[in-house]
Amino acid sequence: MVYEWAYKLGIPRGGDTVIYTGALYQLLPYIRALASYLSKLEETAGVSVFLRVARKLGLEDVLARTIARVSEEDIRRQYEILERIALLLRRAGVDYGYLYEDDVYPGTVLYLLGLEDELRDYAREVYGRLKALNVKMLITIDPHTTHLMKHVYREMVEGYDIQVKSYVEVLAERELTPIRNVNSTIVIHDPCYYARYLNVVEEPRKLLRRGGLIVKDVARSGRLTSCCGGPLEFITPRLAESITRLRLEELKSAGENIVTLCPICYLRFSIAGNGSVSISDLADYLYTIYGD
Repeated sequence: MVYEWAYKLGIPRGGDTVIYTGALYQLLPYIRALASYLSKLEETAGVSVFLRVARKLGLEDVLARTIARVSEEDIRRQYEILERIALLLRRAGVDYGYLYEDDVYPGTVLYLLGLEDELRDYAREVYGRLKALNVKMLITIDPHTTHLMKHVYREMVEGYDIQVKSYVEVLAERELTPIRNVNSTIVIHDPCYYARYLNVVEEPRKLLRRGGLIVKDVARSGRLTSCCGGPLEFITPRLAESITRLRLEELKSAGENIVTLCPICYLRFSIAGNGSVSISDLADYLYTIYGD
């Protein structure tokens, strides 16, 4: 499931520089289904979601119900985004490979839940696996994985020496020539990890403006961006939903075409908007501008 999207593109296996997904886009349909299931549980009782799941249902039941709610269409949509990012890198002349079955999950949830000891052990295993494959640079595709692999792993794993850049940074450095202009106005939602911890703010705007787009910002943008509510999704769905709706209304005040750079943000706004506003992933606009 994690690497199936790459087969038809014929991406070479391995290499010094590899595109590393961290599986977050691929997991998005399952995250959406699980969030929906937990949200319904929270509406039926006043106790903690996780306690209720553990005591009444059990993990197996939760997973079974979650998988049953995932559609092939949702899976194909995530594959499409991954394919577009890979093709954009190819058009930019980036020489990269892919790890296929070794494109392992980096432990994002462990970090978000503050399970540092567990993450430290897991990070050592992942790093050892990457080093055994002679990987020297990772091109990441979402802010959570980028932050984790670039900063958190470096702090937790002794001798960590793998370079990490997001695909957004790589494309911005390559001075791509637009194939077509898009005469439209969009509003960017800066994800917390890109804007606050990685300073990836101007790169997406530069790429979009080069393609003719008018980019609008709300007051809370860049380093002052507001959270989409995603980190609270599995702890208190109702609070997460409230935060999402507030942020979405703020973004809508600047325009009806909203662009996200994070799969979790995309998911939260898509659910809250329920078709009332256009939510697009950055890769969709970039592929329209620079893709074949």
